[in-house]
Amino acid sequence: MIKGYIPSTKKETDDLGWKKPDVVIVTGDAYIDHPYFQTASAGRFLNSKGFRTAMLDMPDISKDEDWKKFGRPALFFLVVSGKEDSMAMNYTAFKKFRSTDPYIPGGQRTHRPDRAVIRYCNKLKEFYKDVPVILAGPEAVCRMTTHYDYWTDKLRKPILFDSKADMVLFGNIEHNLVKICELIKSGQRLSDIRKLNGTAYISKEVPEIKSFIKLPSHEKMEKDSNFLSAHHMAVHRNQNPYRSNVMIQKVLDRFLVIHKAQLPLDESETDEIFGMGFKRKAHPKYKHEIPILKFIEDVFITHRGCLNDRSVSQELFTEGKFISSRSNEHIRKEVIHFIKSKEYNKTIKLFGLPYFNHYLVGVGNQKECSECDRLSCTLPDLCKNIKTRNGEIIRIIEGFDKFPNVRNNFYAGKPDMKLLLSDKEMYKDFLTNRNDGKVELSVESFSAPVRKLMGLDDEESILKDVKFLVKRAGEYGKKINFEASVTTGFPGQTDGEVDLNIKSLKDLAIGTGDVNNFIPLPLTLASVLYYTGTDPVTEDTTEVDKKLSIMKTHNEWYKKTRKGHKEKRA
Repeated sequence: MIKGYIPSTKKETDDLGWKKPDVVIVTGDAYIDHPYFQTASAGRFLNSKGFRTAMLDMPDISKDEDWKKFGRPALFFLVVSGKEDSMAMNYTAFKKFRSTDPYIPGGQRTHRPDRAVIRYCNKLKEFYKDVPVILAGPEAVCRMTTHYDYWTDKLRKPILFDSKADMVLFGNIEHNLVKICELIKSGQRLSDIRKLNGTAYISKEVPEIKSFIKLPSHEKMEKDSNFLSAHHMAVHRNQNPYRSNVMIQKVLDRFLVIHKAQLPLDESETDEIFGMGFKRKAHPKYKHEIPILKFIEDVFITHRGCLNDRSVSQELFTEGKFISSRSNEHIRKEVIHFIKSKEYNKTIKLFGLPYFNHYLVGVGNQKECSECDRLSCTLPDLCKNIKTRNGEIIRIIEGFDKFPNVRNNFYAGKPDMKLLLSDKEMYKDFLTNRNDGKVELSVESFSAPVRKLMGLDDEESILKDVKFLVKRAGEYGKKINFEASVTTGFPGQTDGEVDLNIKSLKDLAIGTGDVNNFIPLPLTLASVLYYTGTDPVTEDTTEVDKKLSIMKTHNEWYKKTRKGHKEKRA
């Protein structure tokens, strides 16, 4: 295992005595050695298994020398364009050019290209035509099949066709990367590796597979957008690994083959990935501070996975449908080690995306999951097959209170409301001990029709839940500033819905939190709704007003509801 950083300069690979790397990871973000970044976890895991892996970070497509830095890798390139889709990074919901970028030194946008996956692959093929290229990360995974593209307002082909890359990895990628390295090193070609779950590739003909899901062809969806709903519903439901099957889509005269979703990692597998000796800092070569570090420097990630497939969700494709949790002891050791380090600043935050309280959530009966077609496990209500172990995370975080130099000991992120309210011990601990005096709730809208389109519970339920939390905080003697995140520009949201939201916030005596300006991101169910005007879940139609001026107006209305309101990156 490499003791220092993953090498990201030629000098570092030379100092290690490498004639050439086995794998080169290409990313548009700065290299931050923290498990928050898939590039760091993948690179560390590969190096721990003996595969020499280098990091080509923030390459400039206009500078050939950037692409020649490490030369030709022995096995393949892995392209992860960034923590977010490059188009969402470069443009706002109003399709205006962004000037900031939280993932690079100085925070000012420089040379992250539009459609970074495609541009990076073009450069790699220009210099290393015969070297395999594997894709991972949100931009590739959420564009791995036919998808709606907001910035061109049209459907685009699966990204393997446009990028000329060889394979996409989705879900937890670390173990698949090692398997692929081992197989290539044993003499196989990447084009021979065709049976790994969590992979997608292009085939000249339909593979000899006994059972598979036939997706509508790309050309059929281009001619009739009504097929897009059935396509996206099949792809989303297929992320349940207990009922997943191979999917095949015809694109022109070739076939996209998407293998089954992977099962969640067990505790030992998750511990191994998170136990790679991360520095939790940016590579020291950077001269300027990287904004995202302020958020993650004291954050400890407890799990991966997304139980809820809301209409705007992408996480189930990048992290998996079910939860992969670390063990209690593994988290405890990492935090204690950090507390004793010179980087410690008296604050600890336990964190998981998209909700901190999905940690250790599992299923009771896998057979029930194999027969279930629910998109979400806790929405609109809590599935009876979901099993929690909230007491364990409470015991973990309580244990850090005994250290005299621990001043703040919180959960980071937002809670899953249904899970939180299902356990009195959990919500009492959260309200009394584990927040910094401000709690932001994922409300998005109080309008029943809009919430239904968003894949959330109804208006009555969210009002009841918010009132319950506010009341309990008062009973516990805690003064908490509750805020609700809201979304503008979502289909079906008119002036009336926004008026209702503002009135509800006032009646509940809670503030306006983040205002999320809606972007129909690739492969989300909301993108189908936006493009076709049809809810893919219910097949009901709704009016979609795409005028950006309306979203801008609603944004201004929310800003007026409280002083100092911050607008979230959309």
